[in-house]
Amino acid sequence: TGISMRFINAPDSAIDREIDRTLAEAGVFVGADRAYLFRYDFVRGLMTNTHEWCTEGVSPRIANLQTVPIREVQRWVDAHRRGEVINITDVADLPIDDPLRVLLERRDVGSLITIPLVFRDECLGFVGFDAVRRSLLWTESEATLLKILSELLVNAELKRRHEVSMREARRSLEESVARANEL
Repeated sequence: TGISMRFINAPDSAIDREIDRTLAEAGVFVGADRAYLFRYDFVRGLMTNTHEWCTEGVSPRIANLQTVPIREVQRWVDAHRRGEVINITDVADLPIDDPLRVLLERRDVGSLITIPLVFRDECLGFVGFDAVRRSLLWTESEATLLKILSELLVNAELKRRHEVSMREARRSLEESVARANEL
């Protein structure tokens, strides 16, 4: 409830800071080395790493993951669109020629779990947790907690969208009133 209240009470300008804080807390809680949030842009065919936390000694990857073509990880994206969690206990167990294995090994990922961010039928992106250079088994109870976290992140994004929409509507109304007063 503490995390949900932080998102509820946070103004639009503080939501990114709260997401960063939440990723750090969740990453530590599940023993991850890196936690991150990606947003999908299906119109442009891209995904973007918008937030990232890394434990001490682990290199951030966010700067290199700003415009990743969805087609590079299409199987992964398709699973997220179906609402599926991806839980890879050991990247080394993937087939040697699997493009996903190559991609993850280049980023020193030993294990990962990703949870889609879904609202109604729309997949907005995903939240993910990596174990770097080692294998880590995320339990079913941890996966369930991370699914709850993903719902909180979806609600934060919806809140942000609503607040932006309200500001734009207010600005449009004020401009219309100003034009009407000029007549």
